[in-house]
Amino acid sequence: MIPQSKRNLYLRVTAIATGLGVALTLLPAGAAEELPKQGSFAVTYSAAGTLTRTIDVADGTKVIANEARMIATNDTGQGIFHNATGECLGVRAGDSRNGYCVFTDKDGDKFVEPWSIAPGAKKGTATLGPGTGKYKGIEGNLEWEVVTSLPAASGTYNFIGKKRGSYRLP
Repeated sequence: MIPQSKRNLYLRVTAIATGLGVALTLLPAGAAEELPKQGSFAVTYSAAGTLTRTIDVADGTKVIANEARMIATNDTGQGIFHNATGECLGVRAGDSRNGYCVFTDKDGDKFVEPWSIAPGAKKGTATLGPGTGKYKGIEGNLEWEVVTSLPAASGTYNFIGKKRGSYRLP
């Protein structure tokens, strides 16, 4: 015979587990987030990168290639760039910097972000597209900036930045 106190505990745990199981079955399984057909966004991101190759040109001018990994969150807690990772390749020739990032969201959908920053500028620009899944046919523009540079070992860099822009889906 099970003592009354253990039986009550068993009944409470069983009721909680059953209620949790029912609640979980009401949630959509693996439902991908849907985006509105157009919108604006404000995003906070962090980047960690490595200078991968340097080519000396002349008179101190260099061409420098880099790779970076990014983690982004949409400031609203949902939508484009939210909980997304980015893989980026860039090239700097003198003061001019250009590159591409491929962002992947939590559903595995991807989009490309070609970016650039003019010599001496504090902010860069980028476009959006092409994409897969929910981002298929995406078009958009944004402005990005490095808000805080963080300590990094020689040949690497770390920073936190902001992106603001808009997008449109077909």
